[in-house]
Amino acid sequence: MCVPLLLGLAGGQRTFTPPAAITIAAASSGLGLEGTPLALLNSRWTGLLLGAAAAGEYVMDKQPGIPARIAPAGLAGRAVGGALSGAAAARPGKAWLAAGVGAAGAIAGAYVSYRVRMTLARALGRDRPVAFAEDALAMVGTALVATYASARQKQRDQGDTLVRRGGTAAA
Repeated sequence: MCVPLLLGLAGGQRTFTPPAAITIAAASSGLGLEGTPLALLNSRWTGLLLGAAAAGEYVMDKQPGIPARIAPAGLAGRAVGGALSGAAAARPGKAWLAAGVGAAGAIAGAYVSYRVRMTLARALGRDRPVAFAEDALAMVGTALVATYASARQKQRDQGDTLVRRGGTAAA
């Protein structure tokens, strides 16, 4: 459950980044979502749409007057994004559990990252450098986790192919 948790934590920082990264991974190399309710995430169009939402969120985050991520609406959006990302990156048969872990991670990540950002912004006397550092952490961290989830699924698929052909799959 490490992947859904990490995606959720990143979603606590930026709502749309984990769903966008997971969708891009699913569309480019697959996450085994065919035939599931999450198959829509295999679409390049879904990836484009969520990628645009993520880019917009990075811009809007720097604007004055944007509500705090720990406001109820922000938390709800983060929980949904964390659940979606966690379920999509789940091991077979664990989607519901992974969705719960992703949602919980997103809520926890929102509170922790909010407190850290406020503390660092006060210490520096400026919020913008902290916001850009947070952007970088969310982007790089999410990309790494989504890439790992995709590689893990490829290994599963190769193992399934070997088993169907009568070979043995490496553990």
